[in-house]
Amino acid sequence: MLILKNLTILQFLILSSQWWITQTIAFSLSSKDTTFFSCVSTAKGLNFDFTPPEKITNGYWYPICHHEPIMGTILMCIHDNLYIEGVTDQASHGSNEDEVHTNYLLDDKDNTNDNNHNDKSQKKYNELLQYTYEKYLTTCVQYGDRPTLTFDQMEKQYHNATLNLVNDTTGVPQLYNPVKVSQEYVRHYESSYAHFIGNFEVSVTYVDIVCMFWIFILTSLAITAYFPSIFKSSKFTITNKFRGWFSLPTILGTHFEPWNIFGYNISSRLPFLKLFDTLLPTLQEFLILSLYFAFLYVVMTYDYATTESNSFLGSAIQQKRRFKADRTGLLAFAQLPPLFLFGGRNNILIKFTGLPFSSFIAFHKWIGRIMVFLAFVHASQFIDFYIAADGLESIKQLELWHYGFKAFHFGALLLIQVEQSGSWTESGD
Repeated sequence: MLILKNLTILQFLILSSQWWITQTIAFSLSSKDTTFFSCVSTAKGLNFDFTPPEKITNGYWYPICHHEPIMGTILMCIHDNLYIEGVTDQASHGSNEDEVHTNYLLDDKDNTNDNNHNDKSQKKYNELLQYTYEKYLTTCVQYGDRPTLTFDQMEKQYHNATLNLVNDTTGVPQLYNPVKVSQEYVRHYESSYAHFIGNFEVSVTYVDIVCMFWIFILTSLAITAYFPSIFKSSKFTITNKFRGWFSLPTILGTHFEPWNIFGYNISSRLPFLKLFDTLLPTLQEFLILSLYFAFLYVVMTYDYATTESNSFLGSAIQQKRRFKADRTGLLAFAQLPPLFLFGGRNNILIKFTGLPFSSFIAFHKWIGRIMVFLAFVHASQFIDFYIAADGLESIKQLELWHYGFKAFHFGALLLIQVEQSGSWTESGD
């Protein structure tokens, strides 16, 4: 029971961190946001008569959250284009005008009694509509400089839009009323956004796998540490043989001793070469880290589904830049749970797994290094993306740029400081 309790605590610690990261990421971007952002992009492409104030924090979201015709257009678009998963698959319909799309409007009471609609479908639609309204409201509070916006105001805006709707904007130089946008045009944006969110969700899956990797490794080590008696052989336990083959010797087959790429005798006479002094990892550490790095390399390099053109991101090259920036950023963030777990000297996991403190420090340092590397790739890909899109100066005005800029530089400085003070040594002394 004590063993099971220890294993449960071990898994709980890592799973709690995994859950926190996954929930934070999932909340930031969801496939349920497809209709909202597609309608926003469609409305932004129309020429409304609106001039925002000079001193605003976000010129993109301000008119979306303040100008009534734009808000009415977006809300009408949401009601007209919201679909229920499992009831209507809009991605499969394409843009064929002969195909029928089923809508469940919140305020259309006749839909409740329609023979083609059931209460369950209506409930699903209402829940999705409620979620989309909440997304709109939250976005305006965070980015649109409208903290007092309420659901009642949005509902009122929607009803006003239904009374003052413009169906045809052909030849109209400027718009003063809400517009009923083309569903075909919206679907074009939805397809592009769904493709983008699909790649994002794949990246979130890889974040889960990163955490599950360390759960598997530490649980396996804990089992071998706590159950030596079940692995009996004629003279030695299998766990003792495992320690002799993998846990104790370094990758060169020796025990711990100083090592330098230029030779220890040369580095001892030239002080500046001591920066490259290190203790070789054990074979066990080397195999675990090699497997982890190989996995990260594969998910960084492959599995990017691009199209010839995307309404949000542009060409296939631009799509890959953005997808790689998103994925490496998420993977860098995913290093936090193992980074914290391996970082403490009085670490309860040392007792559970039987690993020496030096192994924990080795894992901690290499995870920190790979985290800074992933952050570098993330930043460089984002910069390349916005330079190509001619949007670098605008993105520099946002908080995410300032926070990311500072976080990366502090991480790089911390890494340099640790490497200089520790001379790349993996021991905990």
